[in-house]
Amino acid sequence: MQYQRHIDPEGDDSLALLLRRIPRGASVLELGPATGYCSRYLHDVLGCTVDAIELSAAMAEQARPSCRRLLVGDVEELNLAQALGGEHYDVILCADVMEHLRDPWALAGRLAERMAPDGRLLLSVPNVGYLGLLVDLLRGNFRYRDEGLLDRTHLRFFTLASLRELLEQSGWHLWSTEQVALSLTDSEFGFASRRCPPPCATSFWRARTRCATNGSSRPGGRRRRNRRCCRRGRRRTVFRCAYSGVIATPVSTIRVTAWHGPLWGASANPLS
Repeated sequence: MQYQRHIDPEGDDSLALLLRRIPRGASVLELGPATGYCSRYLHDVLGCTVDAIELSAAMAEQARPSCRRLLVGDVEELNLAQALGGEHYDVILCADVMEHLRDPWALAGRLAERMAPDGRLLLSVPNVGYLGLLVDLLRGNFRYRDEGLLDRTHLRFFTLASLRELLEQSGWHLWSTEQVALSLTDSEFGFASRRCPPPCATSFWRARTRCATNGSSRPGGRRRRNRRCCRRGRRRTVFRCAYSGVIATPVSTIRVTAWHGPLWGASANPLS
């Protein structure tokens, strides 16, 4: 499988957000460059020195011209210090990589050894709490795809809370987080947008709160009318939204900037 992306430096997708955090001329270790779309931008536009590690030999050959050093292999099995010649980097870039790993906890710990002083780890992961996935799941579906949140090569699934826990357990401190919203229409779960328009999530939350409040504060007949209201609300929103207003989010991707070391050793300013 070959991944290919278009880089729009002014865009609001996760790649654009990550690349805007990398300063010109930085030394960058990129994990999983695929066909080299980020590597080319880093080399050609930002003038960065790029080393990379790619699992697929075919994709690595396309990325190689933009890299000073490109290793083909499994990043979880490589001795990074030996393979990278003892290099340390201003930025380690993991764009949608952690979810493909067997043990991302172990790798997160080892990456700290390749970080230069005041360096930053930039990473993004798909958000398993995405509204479209939860609607699909509550309808009994969990279908893997060639790309997207349920890419068939994904081994791990994250929310912001579980990603934060992974990094903190490995000694990293979160500097900043950003969440990338994606409409259901544009997602791999596009079919659900016709059955669960986003406004229904808000409608359900309001209806649920209103009915619960009125139902508990009024005696007799009013309570019965509110039960009917709840039943109507259930037909209109719960079956269409699958409680999206309560447990889901329109955020499809989580982007994180992290640094490693004791809290008092933090740089005063993040890379920008």
